[in-house]
Amino acid sequence: MTNLMVLNPATPGKRRPTATIAVPARVRGVPGRRLMVILRAPGCTYDRQPGGGCTYCGFRHLTTNGVRVTTEEYIGQMEAALAAHETDLPEIREIDIYNSGNFLNDAEVPPDARAAILKVCAEREAVRLLVIESRPEFVCREKLDPLRASVRKNVGLEVAIGLDAYDDSIREGSLRKGFSLADFERAVEVLGCVGIDLLVYAMLKPCELSDVEALRDVVKAGEYVYGVAARSGVRARIGLEPTFVVPATRLAVEYASGAYRPPSLWLVKEAAERLAGMGPVTVGLWDEDLNPAAVPSSCDACRMRLIEALRTFNLTQDVSDLTVAPCECNAS
Repeated sequence: MTNLMVLNPATPGKRRPTATIAVPARVRGVPGRRLMVILRAPGCTYDRQPGGGCTYCGFRHLTTNGVRVTTEEYIGQMEAALAAHETDLPEIREIDIYNSGNFLNDAEVPPDARAAILKVCAEREAVRLLVIESRPEFVCREKLDPLRASVRKNVGLEVAIGLDAYDDSIREGSLRKGFSLADFERAVEVLGCVGIDLLVYAMLKPCELSDVEALRDVVKAGEYVYGVAARSGVRARIGLEPTFVVPATRLAVEYASGAYRPPSLWLVKEAAERLAGMGPVTVGLWDEDLNPAAVPSSCDACRMRLIEALRTFNLTQDVSDLTVAPCECNAS
């Protein structure tokens, strides 16, 4: 795990982001660096509804808990993040803008703040891709057209959607995502009309499943996403998200009781290999500032070899880089 740069641990305020991190990355086929910025924001409206939102979400503690953040404060946060990585900027080709919720929801990020944030990022000469996150219901032309117009033409925009699971019984029953596959498909059609790209998060073993079941669902999710994207003429990639256990969530309770165990790193490797044949894949390595109680692992002899193989694959997209021979643990 790579540690985030926490810019303001003592007095958070609303003019500095929660945290930032710059890591090596392959962006549109070119080596460079990826800057991830976690903005301090009100948080996901769906999560803050009565009864809560997604079952296992652990991002609430990164937010202002519903307290409004102004456009000026958002711009200040973004400028602070870029200033903290001034030496990295010549190599930063991708900036991921996270607000622990929905960047396209006016109640979370005002429209003028959205355009201003993207403009500040796109002004950096090396930047070629900006990534934002949203639930499908907020994906519409009225919100996306101004964003596309706010950045120069050689900078790509990508909307990330957390589909998380293909199977309805997992996505709705266990994860309580609150949207259907039809909702997702409508959002992808909008992206196709506007000329904006798609990143889809697919979780590996998001709830208690056998390895066979977990692998089957993530592969089906990949096949589905690339198929939907192709029909809408959308450039897509998968963010494979191996599930880790965030404290103070229901999953943490299940983990503590012995009812849940994160996927092994061997299963992560196998899932990446299966998805790599479909299209671009980025494997998440639990970089969020969430202090997980448990993460995907293996025996000590294999752990770092597997993590390095996954990191290398992210940079090369060459599936041969995932070739790792198990030690005496026999990949168990």
